Amino acid sequence: MREWEKWEDPEIVKELERDWSSEDRSLLWRVINLMAEAYRCESVLDVGCGVGLDSVPFTSRGMHYTGIDVTPKMIERAKEKFPRVDFRVGDAFSLQFPDSSFDMVFSSDVLIHVPNYQAVLWELSRVCRKVVLLHLSYLTD
Repeated sequence: MREWEKWEDPEIVKELERDWSSEDRSLLWRVINLMAEAYRCESVLDVGCGVGLDSVPFTSRGMHYTGIDVTPKMIERAKEKFPRVDFRVGDAFSLQFPDSSFDMVFSSDVLIHVPNYQAVLWELSRVCRKVVLLHLSYLTD
């Protein structure tokens, strides 16, 4: 079983929603807003969007947001929670967008789950026009 396949479990989806909606996200969301303003971003691709909670700081700014995740259950839940937002099943190793499609590319805690992070970074930079924003954390029990 690949690591992300466990995220199809509805209980894990609920746990992630709880964790990602915590107060700890407020600092990340402030950074997102600062970067979006500094680079005058109007569009963003969120790679590894999970259940879509990080769409909030982007859409509240009026940015065109597209979120992708490799896990169909996560995308299904994201669409339930945020029905007006563009969520798609997608693979970080092969983004189905032309070069320079987005002002910003955002990715939170994806690189720790992939075997070849260099290939993912290449794809993120390929579809980005202005800035790639990576959120990396080390999660412990």
